[in-house]
Amino acid sequence: MTALTTDQTAELEQLAMHRAKIAEEVKNLEELRKEYDEKIAALAGEGTTKAGPYKVTVTVPKRLDAKKLEAAFPVAQHPELYKRGVDTAKVKAAGELGQLVLADYQTAGSPTVRIS
Repeated sequence: MTALTTDQTAELEQLAMHRAKIAEEVKNLEELRKEYDEKIAALAGEGTTKAGPYKVTVTVPKRLDAKKLEAAFPVAQHPELYKRGVDTAKVKAAGELGQLVLADYQTAGSPTVRIS
């Protein structure tokens, strides 16, 4: 934990308080947006519809069901439909055993801030 001055602690407290308020507002707005999206999709249906100055487009994404595909096209009969990949769990285990240095293969992401 970082040692902060009294002024830094006060500033951090203010920032954390404002961020918590913003997070709550965002959550409420996301819920409201989801409700609106559901109503819009029900009214407009799939496709593009003109609504005053707005063009409303409703799409229904379709995803392939990997389990159904695997059942219908087993790897033994259709290897061309499958790919090999790195098993990151095994890589992490190898790193923990000292077989490789994980830091050599890691990239840093954006910092995550949680206020509780």
